[in-house]
Amino acid sequence: MKGIEIIYVFVGGGLGSVLRFLASMWWKRLSQQPFFATTLLPWPTLIVNVIGCILISVFYSQASRWGLSSEARLLLTTGFCGGLTTFSTFNYETVTLCQNNHYATAAIYVAMSLVVGFLSVILTLRCLH
Repeated sequence: MKGIEIIYVFVGGGLGSVLRFLASMWWKRLSQQPFFATTLLPWPTLIVNVIGCILISVFYSQASRWGLSSEARLLLTTGFCGGLTTFSTFNYETVTLCQNNHYATAAIYVAMSLVVGFLSVILTLRCLH
């Protein structure tokens, strides 16, 4: 592995992580509104995971078409999408919901994350071809 590749992953991961953090802060502010205050579903994580599925599909499928270098692909996929998506947070939030006896919400969250993420990849790829 070249040292420069690590820098690309580092920069992309930092940008993705900051965007994920901003989504969480936005949700904290939004969830103070009465309409959103009662939801248990961790919407920011679900949203960034779906967006990450779409983006990684676009980046991988269009890399050669756009003439992306291997470093740019690393920055966008392993770095940015890896920093943006939150599978570890997803699992922790699911366990926390179960520990708080919110089993139905946990099941809905898992199903939505997997199904919507899967469909996002399929639909993105279909739209690009």
